[in-house]
Amino acid sequence: MDALIAAPDQRTSRGRRYRAFLLFVARTGARVSEATGLNASDLQLEPHPQVLPRCKVRRDRVVPI
Repeated sequence: MDALIAAPDQRTSRGRRYRAFLLFVARTGARVSEATGLNASDLQLEPHPQVLPRCKVRRDRVVPI
């Protein structure tokens, strides 16, 4: 997993974006479909930082970040 996360080129904005995406998926355990379906409204910073991904079966879950 470390090699996969280290693969994107950090000198480009696209590489930083890909690395951030891979880190998010790896650390939260979110499925790729959940992560790509996130909107800004799914991010809550107060009172505790968390993301609210929507699962395939329409079950909502809370992922602390």
